[in-house]
This record gives sequence, C-alpha cells and structure tokens, in this order.
Amino acid sequence: MTNLNQLHTYIENMRDQISYKVDTAYDYLYKLHSKIEECEGVDDETWKDCERLIYDIYFTLSKLKEL
Repeated sequence: MTNLNQLHTYIENMRDQISYKVDTAYDYLYKLHSKIEECEGVDDETWKDCERLIYDIYFTLSKLKEL
C-alpha cells in the first residue's frame, strides 16, 4: 500500500509542477503578445499570423492545464 501512496504523491507533485510551468508559459506568452501589440509598422498579414500563432499556443496551454 505504501508504494501506491508514494506513486499517488509523485503524480500529484508532477501535476503541480506542470501546472506551475503552464502558468509561467501563460505569463511569458502574455508579455510577448503585449510586446507585439506595441510594435509599429507591422503589416496586417504579419499581425494576423502572429496573433493566430499566439492563440494556438494559448489553446495548447489550456489543454495542458486540463490534464
């Protein structure tokens, strides 16, 4: 039974670490998005490409958060 408890604790710790790293990635992505918004002279097509990539990453992170 103790091995099962240790495994459960290990899994909980790993989930917490992943959650923390996903939160950190969200923070960095938000900062990146803000920096891109500050850029001047970016054409609409480039902006749309960047924004699509950012939202794809947000979506992927949100799926990781659900695990």
